[in-house]
Amino acid sequence: MKDEIYAPIEEKKYKLEESLNKLTYNDYRFARSILPEIIGKCNNTLNNYSNILLDSKEEIPYTIGIKLERFFGIEPGQFSNVKIDNSHYKELISDRIKKNN
Repeated sequence: MKDEIYAPIEEKKYKLEESLNKLTYNDYRFARSILPEIIGKCNNTLNNYSNILLDSKEEIPYTIGIKLERFFGIEPGQFSNVKIDNSHYKELISDRIKKNN
């Protein structure tokens, strides 16, 4: 038997596909049928959202991300796999002043 070459699994930017895959079969079918209505987009757009890669410049609009977080019961800000620097603006200003001196 020949060795088959598989493409590496690329990490997704959002946890949409992961969240859907955690559902039972019936819940998955329900979610796939109701989510386009909830987010106000077509099923194809939902598919595109679930396939956004980590290094892509594409984004899910903020309001749709909030709706998806609520639907899946995900804590606010935890739907993305992208790590964001959560520095307070005063810390950033202080750092900039130190760099300029």
